[in-house]
Amino acid sequence: MTQTELQNHRARLLSIKEVAQLAGVSTRTIRRYHDMGILPPPIRLAGLSLLKWRQGDVINWIDDQADER
Repeated sequence: MTQTELQNHRARLLSIKEVAQLAGVSTRTIRRYHDMGILPPPIRLAGLSLLKWRQGDVINWIDDQADER
């Protein structure tokens, strides 16, 4: 994977369902983590109530959680 492809991959925006699948938890758990401030901050798309997370931020967060165990 080239550097540009890697950057594009990490910048991809994920839905709550995709974050849950990547983290191996339910969407309800992701909502709870968000409410508790445990997750990286999401991006709120202009004019929409949808929350999206940068894939790179989520991957880094998952890696950090694994390191703490």
